[in-house]
Amino acid sequence: MMTRRWSGPYGGPEQLEDYLRNVLNGEFEIRGLIGTGGMGTVFLADDIALARKVAIKILAPGLRNQEFVERFKPRGSGHGVALASQHRADLRGAGHGRAQLFFVMRYIDGRSLSHLIGDEKRLSSPMTTEVVSQVGQGLAYAHRRGIVHRDIKPGNILIDRDGIALITDFGISKVTESDNQTRTGAVIGTPAYMSPEQCAGKEITGASDQYSLRVLTYEALTGVQPFRGDSAMAIMFEHFHATPEPIRQRQPEVPEQLEIAVMRMLAKDPKDRWPNMEEAIAAVIGSTAQPRKRLSGELGAMVG
Repeated sequence: MMTRRWSGPYGGPEQLEDYLRNVLNGEFEIRGLIGTGGMGTVFLADDIALARKVAIKILAPGLRNQEFVERFKPRGSGHGVALASQHRADLRGAGHGRAQLFFVMRYIDGRSLSHLIGDEKRLSSPMTTEVVSQVGQGLAYAHRRGIVHRDIKPGNILIDRDGIALITDFGISKVTESDNQTRTGAVIGTPAYMSPEQCAGKEITGASDQYSLRVLTYEALTGVQPFRGDSAMAIMFEHFHATPEPIRQRQPEVPEQLEIAVMRMLAKDPKDRWPNMEEAIAAVIGSTAQPRKRLSGELGAMVG
């Protein structure tokens, strides 16, 4: 795996693009900005040696440290090998220094779920079920290997033109797998999608990803987030104390079985959610009788 050390300023997208062009000259040709967010800035590039497109993410300053990058180095049956799931946007390499940290990932020719929901206003029950079941399979694969994502949200789900849903930013989860980061008080995530235990800085398990996935599902089905507020603290308060409006009250055509499965995943106490991601996804899949192959084809057509 590629590992690089350097130091330099963290600036805006233009400064970061110039910086990447300088330090990666001869290995990658930077094509331009893909997008920015709370976790960092992403650029499209060509891997010159392998003649393929990649996405390069420079993490935001608060997420950069050498220990983070060390988590990505191959260790036999460790994380670098264990997460070769078809629903994970795989990592190609990493680089780090005192002031910068970037990841090179496979470029996904498609759209994020957040863009899809924004364009469509909301997704149909069968289409939502297809996306959620695919994402759930990827998360179940990670959970069986002791890895919790910690930042499941529509912006971290990419849909390719074949209708395959891929989970991005698994790298953010890996830093929390170290002894120094799993202690109480370590909070990483996006407030609107964080579980109550995650908001409280408590120990995180796969049940937290289950909660976040169901916040995502609620949003896909209704077009609105179940927990909203004017600030991060207000949203976190909602996670602790508020009960979302029933899905079928907003969208009566949503099957009752699907609503029940989703609302159980939103239980405040992790023990009241589904025992594991496999059982949660089985409940979701059981809510629709439409052929999975046809649904994924329709999903790909929406992206294209």
